[in-house]
Amino acid sequence: MWDWGDAIWSCVDMGGHIVTVDEGRPTLTDFTTRSWLCAWVDGVDLWMQSFDDKEATILNPFARNPVATKVGGAAKGRSWPAQ
Repeated sequence: MWDWGDAIWSCVDMGGHIVTVDEGRPTLTDFTTRSWLCAWVDGVDLWMQSFDDKEATILNPFARNPVATKVGGAAKGRSWPAQ
């Protein structure tokens, strides 16, 4: 099990595929246990491979000016279990 923080988890299903749970929605990713571990060992940014981040503008609390940033988006993949 992988804890991304903010109540986001990735774990292995019975078929050896990685399932990510974000906001209570399980998503079957394209990763197998083997491909996930190989990517992790190779230093691949697993967050960027697993989530569709989106652009957002936030207010800098100190300077009080808008700042462009990225916020976490939905997990990439398809609903799990398949409907």
